[in-house]
Amino acid sequence: MKKKLLLSFIFSLFCFFIFAQDFSNKGKDFYLCFPQHVPSGAVPAKLSIWITSDKASSGTITMPNGAFSSTFNISANGLAEISVPNIIGTYITNAESSNGTTNQILKKSIRIKVNIGQPPVVAYVQQYGAARSTASLLLPTTVLGRKYFTVSFTQNGTNNGANLGRSQFQVIATKDNTIVTITPRKNGVVGTPFTITLPLAGDMFQYQSNDATAATQDLTGTFIESVASGFGGCLPIAVFSGSSALTIGRQTPTACNGGSFDPILQQLYPTNTWGKNFGLVPFANYPSGVPYRILASEDNTNININGAFVATINKGQFYPAGFTSTPATLINPTNISADKPICVIEYAQTAGCAGNIAPGNNQGDPDMVILNPIEQNISDITIFSTKQEVIRSQWVNVLIKTSSVPSFKISRNGGPLLLPTATWLPFTMLSGYSYLRQQLTAPGSGPNPISDSYRLVSDSGFNATAYGLGDFESYAYSAGTYIKDLYQQISVQSQYGIETSPSVCTNSPFKFRVSLPYCADSIKWNLSNLPGPPIPSFPVTHYTSCVQGAGGPDSTTVVNGKTIYWYALPNFYTFGVQGIYPVIITTYNTSAASECGTEQDIEFDLGVYDPPTAGFSHNQPGCLSEPVQFTDTTQTIKPNYQWNWNFGDPSSGLLNTSTAQNPNH
Repeated sequence: MKKKLLLSFIFSLFCFFIFAQDFSNKGKDFYLCFPQHVPSGAVPAKLSIWITSDKASSGTITMPNGAFSSTFNISANGLAEISVPNIIGTYITNAESSNGTTNQILKKSIRIKVNIGQPPVVAYVQQYGAARSTASLLLPTTVLGRKYFTVSFTQNGTNNGANLGRSQFQVIATKDNTIVTITPRKNGVVGTPFTITLPLAGDMFQYQSNDATAATQDLTGTFIESVASGFGGCLPIAVFSGSSALTIGRQTPTACNGGSFDPILQQLYPTNTWGKNFGLVPFANYPSGVPYRILASEDNTNININGAFVATINKGQFYPAGFTSTPATLINPTNISADKPICVIEYAQTAGCAGNIAPGNNQGDPDMVILNPIEQNISDITIFSTKQEVIRSQWVNVLIKTSSVPSFKISRNGGPLLLPTATWLPFTMLSGYSYLRQQLTAPGSGPNPISDSYRLVSDSGFNATAYGLGDFESYAYSAGTYIKDLYQQISVQSQYGIETSPSVCTNSPFKFRVSLPYCADSIKWNLSNLPGPPIPSFPVTHYTSCVQGAGGPDSTTVVNGKTIYWYALPNFYTFGVQGIYPVIITTYNTSAASECGTEQDIEFDLGVYDPPTAGFSHNQPGCLSEPVQFTDTTQTIKPNYQWNWNFGDPSSGLLNTSTAQNPNH
């Protein structure tokens, strides 16, 4: 008979974590507009703003001209639709467009602002009206940049009275005294740069060509840059681009010229957030494949498709080259990569060219979506599916590491997180990755009667595209993304921190750090809004060298061939009060002025959070030598945290500690 022993033990569990500040599409301040749109028949264009969040929140929607205002108040995992009326004060017409010679500053931007103290939200815009539909993810001001290249497609549209089919883009100032330089590119031909000054935050302009051939000019590759003014450095801008109406056909298996039209619209990502590696998953129900473009931000960019070199292109150029309404398509999931940052766009053809026409049900129409690089993935996001127009099926495409497939789940309208019902498939051309095409709504013969919110969650990052198809209808947008500036970052450095974003635990010592794409002469930190506040509230550090060490940066790295300089405040800081606290950094570079002048302000929020209370359970061992299984039961709200177990058994050597979530000992 074996004698059973009751094993008693003492151990410690140390759980250290950092909440990540959302440098993602989740935010508290957004700008958008109601672009020119060619309606179908006599039905005018409509605009809906969709707002959702995993937490209850509220806010306002305003316009600088006072033409429209509204409020929103959503519950956790709720979905709010705010309809913007098509009136003179909201809708932007062809006649109000700038063209480089005659420029018009408009007061027609729309601002979404979360109320003070309320959680951040996710926002989308949809423009639609009688067989016309397009949608875009919206980006908060915290992730906007100053350099953009526009995207559109071969312009072959239609007119409807005073509404003209044109390639177009819109630029919105988020700060006063913003100066923008535009270098137009029309069907690949670079034009003469011109400059527009936007005096106030919210001022904007819409650009359309007024050339004799404007109706067939594609503005893809136009370069838009915020430049330094006499009031400070380069200021962040919001940029949208697309077309008021066009058709997209296909090249193979047989040429198809389309015949139906749609607007296309996307908010653009600044070039400093572009990536090098992408996984393109074609839309469902498009057996003829999907058109695509690959746009370069730098000269001599080498493009690879499924690992094979296909072309070298320069900044503002795209592959496949050429301006045609019958483009080449990709039928299978495809890996697109480059040796320098690129932008990848996936398009949907007109319904008649999709290759899958059910009787009496022409699914889809022209649309475009900017894909997010694999480097800019996200692990938790809430999306919307719209009921507007005759959308019959709603989908999400997901790309994720195969090892993380079991953790990916979907929740509808705040319900339980469930595994997808569709089958994961290996992404053959991208080793270690799998993809999913999940239909979000039950298929049927009629349009979807409701709009829903969906939360997508995984234990590691994924890329996703949401879209809907209907009778001569479609919409598509990036489901969500982490948006990391590759060259300029804010972080905090603490002993057990596992993320570099500016968020810390209460009573956890840390240092502030910043990376810059240039060597600084001095850096001033405005810490006056922090609890306390610390003394001094405006510490200034002077630097005499660009070499790591005394008088120079703490470290340097090289990103995409550019030297990045890291600087840290020398003191440790500790805060015992939860909250979100604004911090402003002012950098000076007087000895070698950058294109944005000698001075730059960088604003960010420091999040201070209480850490979770560590908890665990364990099984009861039967024998002395039988291992004990420990199970983490820590409860907290969406943390990224790691485990550091000490079993109080030094005789076991290296086995006395563990960093596993649920170890045994």
